[in-house]
Amino acid sequence: MAPTRAMADALLDSRLKAPFNGDANDHVDQWDASRDDDPSSRLGLIQTYVLAINSADDERNPPQLGVMQGEMVEG
Repeated sequence: MAPTRAMADALLDSRLKAPFNGDANDHVDQWDASRDDDPSSRLGLIQTYVLAINSADDERNPPQLGVMQGEMVEG
């Protein structure tokens, strides 16, 4: 079954309602790990369906840069 907007909204709602078990160090480690990671050389190895939400407040890859559109391949 193909993903729908309603399914994406339901998934997001369930994730936001779930208890958060992390701590501040987890958050800092995630930001640090993403600082110099460039997965573009390995993207061709991925074969799956993707739900990508590139919101206007994305601090790492804002939509204005066109990063997501440049890396996504429809097949």
